[in-house]
Amino acid sequence: MARFLPARRSAGPAPTVGNGGEASSRSLARLAFWRLRRTWGLLSLTALGLLAAVTILCTVPLYSALTLSLGLQDAFHSRPQSADILVQSSAEQLSLSGLSHASTLLDQEFRRLLGSYLSTANLSIATSPVPLLDTRTQTLSGSEAQLVAEPAASLASHAALLTGRFPQATLPSPSSDILEIAISSQEASQLQAHPGSTFTVQFAYVEIPTQRVVYNVTLRVVGIFSPHTDPSFWQGATFTTSSRGVSDGQPLGLQSTFLTTTESLLALFDRFGQQTHGLVLEEPFTLSWLYRIDPQKASISDLYLLFANIDQVESDVVNNPGLNTPPLIEHLQVNLPSDTLQEFYDQMNTATIPLFSLVTLVMALVLFFIAIMTDLLIDRQSEAVAILRSRGASRLQIAGMFFFQALLLALLALVGGPFLAIALALSLAHVLLPESEQLTQQLLISQPLQTLLSLGGYALAATLVGLLTMAFTIRRATLSDVLALRREAARTSQVSLWQRLHLDVVAALLMLPGYGMAFYLTNSNVLDAHTRLILLAPLTLLGSLLLVIASLLLLLRLFPLILAAAAHLAAGRRGLAPLLALAQMARAPRQSLRMTLLLALATACLLFSQVLLASQVQRSDDSSAFQVGADFSGALLQSHAPNELARLTAAYRRLPGVLSASLGQSTTFLGGGTQDLPIALRAVDTETFTRTAEWTRADSAVPLSTLMQALVAAQGRAIVTHVIPAIVDVNAAQSLQIQPHQTFTLNSSDGQISLAFQDIATVDAIPTIVSSSLPSGSSSDDIPAGGVLIDYRTYISVLQSQFPKAFVAQEAPLNYAWLRTMDDGSQLAALRQQLSKGALALSPLLDRRSLRAGLLHAPLYLDLIGVLTIGATSALLLAVLGSLTASWLSVRRRLTAFAVLRALGGSPGQLAATLAWEQLLIYVFALTLGIGLGALFSWLSVPTLVFTATSGNAPAAASLGAFYVAQSIPPVQLAIPAWLPAIPALLLGLFALALGMMTSTVSRPAVSYVLRVSED
Repeated sequence: MARFLPARRSAGPAPTVGNGGEASSRSLARLAFWRLRRTWGLLSLTALGLLAAVTILCTVPLYSALTLSLGLQDAFHSRPQSADILVQSSAEQLSLSGLSHASTLLDQEFRRLLGSYLSTANLSIATSPVPLLDTRTQTLSGSEAQLVAEPAASLASHAALLTGRFPQATLPSPSSDILEIAISSQEASQLQAHPGSTFTVQFAYVEIPTQRVVYNVTLRVVGIFSPHTDPSFWQGATFTTSSRGVSDGQPLGLQSTFLTTTESLLALFDRFGQQTHGLVLEEPFTLSWLYRIDPQKASISDLYLLFANIDQVESDVVNNPGLNTPPLIEHLQVNLPSDTLQEFYDQMNTATIPLFSLVTLVMALVLFFIAIMTDLLIDRQSEAVAILRSRGASRLQIAGMFFFQALLLALLALVGGPFLAIALALSLAHVLLPESEQLTQQLLISQPLQTLLSLGGYALAATLVGLLTMAFTIRRATLSDVLALRREAARTSQVSLWQRLHLDVVAALLMLPGYGMAFYLTNSNVLDAHTRLILLAPLTLLGSLLLVIASLLLLLRLFPLILAAAAHLAAGRRGLAPLLALAQMARAPRQSLRMTLLLALATACLLFSQVLLASQVQRSDDSSAFQVGADFSGALLQSHAPNELARLTAAYRRLPGVLSASLGQSTTFLGGGTQDLPIALRAVDTETFTRTAEWTRADSAVPLSTLMQALVAAQGRAIVTHVIPAIVDVNAAQSLQIQPHQTFTLNSSDGQISLAFQDIATVDAIPTIVSSSLPSGSSSDDIPAGGVLIDYRTYISVLQSQFPKAFVAQEAPLNYAWLRTMDDGSQLAALRQQLSKGALALSPLLDRRSLRAGLLHAPLYLDLIGVLTIGATSALLLAVLGSLTASWLSVRRRLTAFAVLRALGGSPGQLAATLAWEQLLIYVFALTLGIGLGALFSWLSVPTLVFTATSGNAPAAASLGAFYVAQSIPPVQLAIPAWLPAIPALLLGLFALALGMMTSTVSRPAVSYVLRVSED
């Protein structure tokens, strides 16, 4: 062994600094590789932990990029106009060269900043309404026509041709005044036109007030078409013929919109412009350049840059002097995409706060495993280290040997982690995101080198943190010698650093301000819903984590005392096995503590992750039931008088698949005196609402049937006193400062009705009402300050006692319906069709089952599933490997003691019983501690980590403010997974495996061999 140490030279020239450093490095490398051959098993497990840390930290951003990019594409597809950037200007002249130059300048500006995201630009021209001439007299007919010109190449993809053909891109001849057009089928019927029909329109050029030149343009119909639904492309053009109205009792004529091509219109008016020598159009045209963001080219990582570049290109275009050239281009403005992308971006940021908090927890657990495995690795080599120290090795050489091994492991993790992360992300996407194959190909597979380079920062960060953890643990090795080694092996005497620094007290003190701030944010009205949502999750998670750490450290402080007391009790009872087990654990509790902590934290992590997943699924159930209020609900297409309640209820009840129907009114009143706070009001039919509505325990602890009975019971008194019994939610109670059984007043929005209500019950939430007593955090939202539920019949009776029936029918009509249906797929499909059109249609139609499916497949939810799956699986596997390794090493170090017991007459059964007691105590303690910590952490933090996704036209998706408010409405419910008893069964199996391995290790070698080998 001495050959690995630098040789001492008594004579000869001293080596240079460079040669000495090189020789020392070589000796450290030889020593590290020599020990590597003897501890490859532990080094492999340590490498596995470090590799898991790098893989997890690299997988999370990859998988999150997949899920969030999928959500971004869904946002594009749900609202296509969210991908549109529209540049508009007015033009008093049309010049082919001028517009070509302007289009080139625009393309340069857009391509410079947004070129990688854009599809081909589209230039359209819309004329102002111009007079139609009578075909017989060639005089003004009183009718008008507007021309909408689109590029000829784009017509076939945005319209269906019914008869004839689309207009051509060229004029019939260079000098022709004939323009080809296409009309819709409605216009063909209204105007009695067909392919071959002609119209004459009149355009005027003027120089006010001296000159006016008129051009008559013949419009020849060449086709009849039906436009596809695409409001952005058609610029709002409906292609219908309608009446212009009446003036002085005389009809003004008709208003029509015709389709032509941009190219032919430009050619015609370019010639007119050259002929008029500087005159301008009497009625300017509107020029529109439509740029569309290609959803396939935009990923979630580009979203922030996309927003910044869109703002920049808007400023550059508006301030470009080449794009302000009257009369060709003037009043230029840029219409940016709708708020859909910004809302998705804000939702993503909100949801990723708990997501990355969970990643931090998982990483902390993995790093704890790395520290334990490094500690075991050092313990395994402690005798060799002590011998090296006693033979002259310096602390720097010992630390260098271990650190060299750590560098090798770090290099392996740094290189292999990103590759494993890509494979893991692909596997998760294949299982959880089957519809994302094209996106996966685009983001991960098409550019593998770029993907690997993008993970470099995450891999390096995880490697450095793991290396620092190992370096901190390695520091212990530099303090060991033979005397200290044997003394610590016999009885632990060193006081841990955290005990000397009283970190348990520090964690407890830090916990108090964290929870104080979280409590303040939860119960005060200082912050809006958005800010509160952003701050609450990290603060609660931090406070919970500090509480768990303080509890763990306090337990670690008491653990040796508990073991000593248990050993003292065992000494007074019969049986040698429990006494030996407790005595050994009490003399040297560090090994038992390591195993207990590792198993307890893994159990707590597994329990916490499964409670979070179960609660998230429960949240999807509760949220979908809350937002719909029944299986189906929605507003009626037209309002109905109160006396039609029975007829309409029966009509909906007769629909196939409908089990129960309930109708009522959905409206908004104003309350709070001069504050005019909006209060959402739901007036329901109590006779049918109980068996129709979905009312979960998240909405109210009181059953719906009890609440409806209370409304019915107070009906008679209400008609006499004109005070309507009401069920209010907590937000209404806070906003209006209502106490139980207190009377309050609400007014209709037009001020014609003022009614008194009495709070007979307060509930957490009223389904279909997303309300908040706090500001929503979005200035453009109008979120109700609370919700009120009343009986519709009582409401009508009180109104009719004060107002005429006709007025009541107008102010309190039936306008909302709730339906409970069978759970049959074919009947539900047919029912959805019937509720989407016809006299009984609901708009918007809210479907609880479809909404639940959408929430469970929301990208942010799938992102959470992937992260929790990775974290829980990694923590469990590493804990199993670590505990088995620690158990095996514990027995290996005590082989001599067990051999002595066998030499003194101890039977293999007694040794096995001693090991069984020792392992049983560790596993029972770890199970109890893990379940306790997991339950505590889940109870404290899960309600703030669960989030509510949005889907379709649900109330929570109505606006960004509604999304913020919906995170806490209705209150989050904790859900316990049904398979929770499997955790003790899993630990029991692990206990049996560890016991069998330890018993085999103890009983296999001969006593004489063990004692002879260990005689030193």
